[in-house]
Amino acid sequence: MRDSLAWLLTTALLHSTARRMDLSPAAAWTGALAFALAGFSIEYATGAWPHALSACLCFCAFVYTVQAAEQDRTRAAWLAGLLAGL
Repeated sequence: MRDSLAWLLTTALLHSTARRMDLSPAAAWTGALAFALAGFSIEYATGAWPHALSACLCFCAFVYTVQAAEQDRTRAAWLAGLLAGL
């Protein structure tokens, strides 16, 4: 259950980050669906491995890193480091 939720969160964050970076809606959906349906992400979300949670934490760290760089926010930089370290 935890890995499935992490997989869904990563997919949603990927879509919202792509839209925030001024990509077209079609490109954002293509990127999110490519992550969600291609490769091993579904297997990791439904299996017994913690890969989906690790991918979610790493992508959340990336999102906070982008936010810290764009808005010069120290708190976002701290959260990015914390999430990357987990």
